[in-house]
Amino acid sequence: MFTRFPASLFVKLLLPLSVLALLTASCKKEKTELDRLPPATQAGKNTFGFLLDDKAWLPRRGPLGTSNSINAYSIRSNRDGRILHIAFSRANQENNGGESIEIYIPRINKPNLFHLDRQAVPLARTNPAYAAFGIVKPDSRYPTIFYTGPDAVGNVTITRFDTVAHVVSGTFDLIVREESGTETHQLTDGRFDLTLE
Repeated sequence: MFTRFPASLFVKLLLPLSVLALLTASCKKEKTELDRLPPATQAGKNTFGFLLDDKAWLPRRGPLGTSNSINAYSIRSNRDGRILHIAFSRANQENNGGESIEIYIPRINKPNLFHLDRQAVPLARTNPAYAAFGIVKPDSRYPTIFYTGPDAVGNVTITRFDTVAHVVSGTFDLIVREESGTETHQLTDGRFDLTLE
């Protein structure tokens, strides 16, 4: 035998639960800066992104799409392994400025962790592994360059290095310091999944 609940009690119990269910369903999760980055994949999808001082940074072509915003290549060196060079750029259509990042690893044979803690020498024939970040400000014709080095250490983890399938993938966390100054930037949660040229 079942006991019948009074209708008023049923409404008192059901109404708060219904309101709670509606509120929960209507709350959309706000997309964080990290959510804006592409996933860290290893399939040669030509994706790249990182957080620049906690803001999502994604490559972007110039206004006419004349230049490729992602470039990755690997060449055989005379020493152990290959030279890996990765470059990304982002044009700023509003003020003709832009930003770019370059990652250089001189000796790579397989997936590995690379510490970027030595001083890079611009235009030198031999360099240690390093990363450079450049900003072209609207009032300047020349970029301000920031490097990894002894005072601005970074790490790049190559998770796939496949010269047969022509794919390089990895993650990175970097601190870069102005070449001739004290300004620094943090490039964190970086990820790339690229087709090698």
